[in-house]
Amino acid sequence: MHINKYPFKSPVVCLVCGIKLKSLFGDDYENVGTGAVGSINVGYGSENDGDIIQIGLCDSCIKELKKQGKIRILWNHIFGDTDPQ
Repeated sequence: MHINKYPFKSPVVCLVCGIKLKSLFGDDYENVGTGAVGSINVGYGSENDGDIIQIGLCDSCIKELKKQGKIRILWNHIFGDTDPQ
C-alpha cells in the first residue's frame, strides 16, 4: 500500500496522554516534531478486520512505554540497528 493512499487526518493526538502531535511539513505527518504517527492494518480474525487505524504517540510516551516493555523498536531506518533492549 502506498503511504499516501490513506493520508493521516488531523488532528492527531497521542494515544496515551492526549497531547496534539504536530507535523513539521503540512498535514502529511511523515515528519512529526513531537512524536510518531503511523497506521496499523487490522488483519483477519479481529472484529475490526480490514480497518486501517491511525495512531499517534508522543516522544515522552514512547520513551515510557519502551521502559515498561509495552512497545519495542523493531528497526531504526536511519541507523540500521534494532533496539538493544
